[in-house]
Amino acid sequence: MMHAVALGALRGQMQCGRGPYKVCDNHDEFVFWDLFHPTEHTYRIIASEFWSGKSTQIRLVNLKFLATLHKRP
Repeated sequence: MMHAVALGALRGQMQCGRGPYKVCDNHDEFVFWDLFHPTEHTYRIIASEFWSGKSTQIRLVNLKFLATLHKRP
């Protein structure tokens, strides 16, 4: 692809933010609201895991631990 920046990886065949699409009223019950974009609910789950997730999920430490490092002796 010669101009991927100008057209994107899909060569302009599909465009974000252009119709036809309909946002459902119960978007908090879904992971994605279209083929590519996670819902706000999904982002909250991801952010929560990054912030305070267990070490089995977030390696080596979570963001909450890193944020408190400057307070530790």
